[in-house]
Amino acid sequence: MQLTLLPATPSCTACDLHSAAKNVGIPTRHLHTSLPPDPTNPVVIVIGMNPGTQEDRAGECWIGPSGQLLAGPYLTGATITSLATVYLANTARCVSPGGKPKPAHYRTCFANTLLDIGNILDHHHAAPARAILCAGADPVTYLSRTFQKKALSQQDAFRVQGMSIPTLTRTHLFATYLPAAVLREPGLIHPVADHLALLRNFLTGDLARPTAPTIRTPFLPVTT
Repeated sequence: MQLTLLPATPSCTACDLHSAAKNVGIPTRHLHTSLPPDPTNPVVIVIGMNPGTQEDRAGECWIGPSGQLLAGPYLTGATITSLATVYLANTARCVSPGGKPKPAHYRTCFANTLLDIGNILDHHHAAPARAILCAGADPVTYLSRTFQKKALSQQDAFRVQGMSIPTLTRTHLFATYLPAAVLREPGLIHPVADHLALLRNFLTGDLARPTAPTIRTPFLPVTT
């Protein structure tokens, strides 16, 4: 089965971000340092915010400082790249000069990312573990809106790490801080390490799960 990812869309004019972008519609890509895209490999799809200026110049997502932090200390440091096939995506696919994308930009573009997610999961139909890692608050918001009315906040997502996504069969949600946030506040790398340890445990089948307690009938003393 051939994996199909959406190509770059240089002719896209669906929102105003295209007007300032050198490369419009920067596509999802396979992280070449992770396992190859074999359908039987565990799969992790990382969703970030949107491309930055270096990505816009090169037409490739996750290659700037945030991408280097993601591929290195985040994914390689937590051994995710040796355990799974990793794909890198964004909630919006164009650079947004002067600030982050607006909600309208995300709503317009996230449909493309969802198509990629569907194609990746279809390709990895035989994978023993399938996960989506939301890197940042905005990816959590727009992904969670696809399966429930009220969006999850980032803190909500931290509390339900590993939850099953109702609309994506056998696929589980994980969340962590955006690499750009760690570049601004290096101390955030410590909770990131905890988040990625949970993802690693999920991929190896070691993620802790609560179990139902065993209810025993209380002993009642015999009275006379």
